[in-house]
Amino acid sequence: MSDSSVLKKSFERDGIVMGRNIFDVDTMAQIIKGWEVFYNPNRTTSAFKPQEIAENIPGYLIDIARHPPLVDVIEQLIGPNIALYNFRFVVKDKQFRDGVFLHQDSCYHVGLLNKISAFVALTHVEENGAMTFYKGSHKLGFLGDAGEINKAAYASQFEGVTPHMRVGDVLFMHSSTWHESAYNRTSKDRILADIIYQGTDDPSGRELIRGEWQCDPLPWLRGDNLFVRSRRTRLIELEQQTKRGGND
Repeated sequence: MSDSSVLKKSFERDGIVMGRNIFDVDTMAQIIKGWEVFYNPNRTTSAFKPQEIAENIPGYLIDIARHPPLVDVIEQLIGPNIALYNFRFVVKDKQFRDGVFLHQDSCYHVGLLNKISAFVALTHVEENGAMTFYKGSHKLGFLGDAGEINKAAYASQFEGVTPHMRVGDVLFMHSSTWHESAYNRTSKDRILADIIYQGTDDPSGRELIRGEWQCDPLPWLRGDNLFVRSRRTRLIELEQQTKRGGND
C-alpha cells in the first residue's frame, strides 16, 4: 500500500481504494480451503438477497476480518479503534449470476455513517460479475431511502471505475459510495468476503477488532425488536408470502 496519508486522502476523495496482495498466497490458500469446506452450491437463497451468504459462517472464515495486514489498512483509514459491523459473502455462482442495480449500502445499515466495506477476493474478479464504483458519490451521504438509484439521470456526474481483482486483493469502499455489479458472463464463480468495519464510537459494533471501545455497544440496536414494523419486517413478510405462493 501507499503512504498512509496519501491512502487516506485518496479514499476520502474517491470513496474507494484498492489494496493489492493484502493476503499472501499461503494465507489465501488456507482461506480458500476453508471456504470450500463451508460452501454449499445448492444452498437456499433469499428472494431479496440471493447473492448473500450471511448465516452460520464458521469462525475460521470470520477470522479473515482479523488479518493484521487488512486491519492495518483499516486503521490508516479510520484510526486505531476498530469494530466489526458485519461479515458476509457476496457470491455469483450457479444460484445467482445476475447483475445488481446501482445503490449505496448506508441505507441498509444502522448506527453512524463512517462504515467501510472491505471486499476480499477469494477468486479473480473480471468478467464474472465485477463491481463498478462511482468515485466521489459518497460525499452526498445517505440519500434518504433504499433502492435502485436513478443511474440514467445521475451516475454520469461521477467517474465510474470497474477494478479487476486478483485473489488476495481487497477493495475498500465507503458505505455511502454508489456501486453496482455486472452479470456473471462466465462459468467461473465470483466469491467476495464483504467485511464492514467502523469506529468504536459507534454503538452498533458487533466485535472489537483493534484498540478499545469508545462507547458501550448496544446489541439491541441491531435486533429484530427495535421496530414494531419496518421496511425489513415487511420484506420478511413478503418473502414468506412468496414462499407460500402469495395467497394471503
